[in-house]
Amino acid sequence: MSKELVKEKTLEFIKNELHFDETVVKDMPLKTYGLKTDDVADIIVEYHTDEEICPLIIVSCLSEDEEITEEALDKLMDLSDMTMAEYCIITNSKETQMYEYDGKENAYYLLNNLLTKEDIIEIMSEE
Repeated sequence: MSKELVKEKTLEFIKNELHFDETVVKDMPLKTYGLKTDDVADIIVEYHTDEEICPLIIVSCLSEDEEITEEALDKLMDLSDMTMAEYCIITNSKETQMYEYDGKENAYYLLNNLLTKEDIIEIMSEE
């Protein structure tokens, strides 16, 4: 499966299974968030505050025959750092990993499960 097909499949999964229906954007230039970079995120899940629209999850899609490597993870986490997103997901359709950023430790941690919109709302309300 090509990267583009993985991206389409992942977009549908995020909308239908993780319940982020109205806040998912594909092929988003990071300049949109005021960043001075030409990088483009494959998929971004946004959240809206009273003042601004912020990236919540940055998603990197690989083709099905690509392995998830440290290099691919580093690139994703760099994008996540730039946008200050709390979560990031990397997938090649055969394997999907979700990471959460811990600001106190300045590190990303692999989650055991993919979080739904409801899970993240609950986590944010506890903070």
